[in-house]
Amino acid sequence: MAMAPETVIFVDVDGVLNIGVKDKSGESPLVLNESNRGHADTLAAGKDGASIEVAARLLSVYHRSTGGTGSTYSDYMAAGSSDLSSSLVRHLAQIIQMAPQPCQVVLSSSWRKPHHGGRGLRLE
Repeated sequence: MAMAPETVIFVDVDGVLNIGVKDKSGESPLVLNESNRGHADTLAAGKDGASIEVAARLLSVYHRSTGGTGSTYSDYMAAGSSDLSSSLVRHLAQIIQMAPQPCQVVLSSSWRKPHHGGRGLRLE
């Protein structure tokens, strides 16, 4: 008897289950979340040129249209200081539920590494 093929979904978190905003310093992208948006509002009112530029970039993404859907990236912002957008995680959950069974989800992100602690577990 032939076995049915198994569905495997590979998930990378950064830039897929959250919105990251790069600055020019080459550092890791800032996650578009409520905490960073609040910091950006504060920095945008300040005098530090580099900070103002990063804040302006984050606020620009926050207000930018996602194109044709009537929504903006703010609709996909992560809550509080979280690194996960509940809207994007919900979309992933729908994809997993609609996938042919049996289905395996493989975390192919740096989130699977031990130094990220429980971040991968929170995603589960």
